[in-house]
Amino acid sequence: MRRLSSLLTAFLWLVARADVEPELSHHGYCEKIEDSPLPEDDHNFNFFQHDERLDPNKFVKVVFKILSQRQGVDPIKKVQLDYNPILPHLVGRYSMRSTVSHLRTDGSIEDSCYDIVIQIHDTDECLYAGGNPEWTHECDPSSQCVNTKGGYFCGCRDGDFALPGSGNGKCTRGHRDSVTCCGEVTFEGADSGGDAECRRGFTCHSDACA
Repeated sequence: MRRLSSLLTAFLWLVARADVEPELSHHGYCEKIEDSPLPEDDHNFNFFQHDERLDPNKFVKVVFKILSQRQGVDPIKKVQLDYNPILPHLVGRYSMRSTVSHLRTDGSIEDSCYDIVIQIHDTDECLYAGGNPEWTHECDPSSQCVNTKGGYFCGCRDGDFALPGSGNGKCTRGHRDSVTCCGEVTFEGADSGGDAECRRGFTCHSDACA
């Protein structure tokens, strides 16, 4: 009787465990793929904001190449990516879900799930010389560009002040940089309150009384 009671208890425990923590097959998980430091692995999931490889069409080719080089992987028929994390090109660390369809030897298709971890680093607009105007600063020659994480601002040099009425009328002679009168502007104006047009029109004057 005691043995029967123990078996019943064990059965109920297994049922409860199945409800709380179901057993999944290997293919039920999304395998995490991170950048490899090994010299023989030429893939790199570290990008700068301006990196053209962040283009969705080009990134598919990168993922395809990485997975094709793995041992024991069936031929790849299709790669699907969730591009949403990288489309804004914002600085940070992101996990991008990828569903890959493999062609098995029997002709059937099997889908595998991968979480690709990528890092997007800040592009210094003040130093960028790649020719893409999207990543080139627009500070007036009377000011100097100061890089920030995900953006930049225009500041006056020592002893200079904002020209009254610059920045589309938002800046006065008491301002020393575009942040104080235009707000902080990040890539594509992602930061609320930042005025890119005001920053573009920010100019400096050496006479504080002007």
